[in-house]
Amino acid sequence: MKTIYLAGPISGLTFEEASIWRKIITPALELLGYEVFNPLTGKEFLIGKGIIGADTSQNLNVLAHHDVIYNVDMFRVRQSDILLINFHNCKIVSIGTVAEINLAHETNKLVIMVMDENNIHNHPFITQRSIVLKTMEEAVAVLQNI
Repeated sequence: MKTIYLAGPISGLTFEEASIWRKIITPALELLGYEVFNPLTGKEFLIGKGIIGADTSQNLNVLAHHDVIYNVDMFRVRQSDILLINFHNCKIVSIGTVAEINLAHETNKLVIMVMDENNIHNHPFITQRSIVLKTMEEAVAVLQNI
């Protein structure tokens, strides 16, 4: 079974905002035979807590500590065959996602990103060596043929 990691902004969003696209895409990916890794799994304690930031959640649960987040997310990136990134409508740079992209490229993972044309992440250091698409539907079409 191929594995896919759902990367994309979390900081600066609420749990609900960060998780909605992941909840929508997961069943479609599972139907295609992918095992899906979601960085928000186990962090449901953040529901209703407001905007997620670099230091706002650390006293809520050990899973919200920045060291745990970094190490678990990087472990999952290494375990994955593919990174699917949703940069659509980003307002601020997602430093964590950029780090995940770098690790994915260094470990020869396939990187598929969805972003609008004038996206803040539209930079050669981020998009090079990636498949860049405009919609999640296009991403699913590519993933159907892998």
